[in-house]
Amino acid sequence: MKKLSALVAVAFLSLSFVHAHPQIVMNDRMDPVKSKIVPTDRYEPIAANALNSKVLRNFFRAYKNASGAEWMVLKDKSVMCRFYMDDVLYRAFYTPGGLWLQTASGYGPDKLDGTVKEMIKSSYRDYTISYVNQLDLPRNKTIYLVEVQDEKSIKKIRVADDEMDVIQEFEKN
Repeated sequence: MKKLSALVAVAFLSLSFVHAHPQIVMNDRMDPVKSKIVPTDRYEPIAANALNSKVLRNFFRAYKNASGAEWMVLKDKSVMCRFYMDDVLYRAFYTPGGLWLQTASGYGPDKLDGTVKEMIKSSYRDYTISYVNQLDLPRNKTIYLVEVQDEKSIKKIRVADDEMDVIQEFEKN
């Protein structure tokens, strides 16, 4: 449970940077060897052809329609691939040996699962859903971090396993 909480915390922090709404639609089929590499202070960039073959095999098995892949090795030596699929920015995380750990994505309310949307709307009728961060974890577990707001406040709601709780709340000035 502590490992899952730590993974969720790390993913949630990384999602703070996902909240940007991408304006570019990438329709080209991704070539793993020619994938774009973006150097940053937090990551060590790596060419796709230098990755463990299990990482690439697992990635392409799961994300056949991905485009614009950017591969990075994190400080703990795990591998992250940042890519787009259906106009949504994703970050998939793998162990150095190629096992998938989790995938984080962020999108607007129009792409939110209908069941989750109804669950939120039934409890927060006067609120508007403004943004969603989704964490896909092993064993088909999905955690949604949904931002809702009304005239006076903004709330971050976690939805997982048919349970919902407010994890942050801010008053608007």
